[in-house]
Amino acid sequence: MSSPWDRCDGAGSNLRGVSYRLHRAATANANTFTNDRQGQSMDEAEDTQTYAVVVNDEEQYSIWPMGRTIPAGWREVGQSGPKAECLAYIEQVWTDMRPLSLRKRMEDPPA
Repeated sequence: MSSPWDRCDGAGSNLRGVSYRLHRAATANANTFTNDRQGQSMDEAEDTQTYAVVVNDEEQYSIWPMGRTIPAGWREVGQSGPKAECLAYIEQVWTDMRPLSLRKRMEDPPA
């Protein structure tokens, strides 16, 4: 199978080699750090951190490690636990990804 790099000459052959090496490195890293049984990266599989679900004034959700100071503009919503549990909670409650200010503008048509 030919690639766009096959049509290049001179510098193209060098770029083809670089592209191939980058692809191989990325593939090797992805295979090395994936836990095949659960489909999670090793970092996710070994993450024992407890997180808090936080929300900002625009009603955008995120998670934040427990015990760390929550950044200005964010507040806890009362849900905490392992990362997967917090992300599942966010998936349930954050059903409209639009920021609150945009939702309000769309509800109130200009006069």
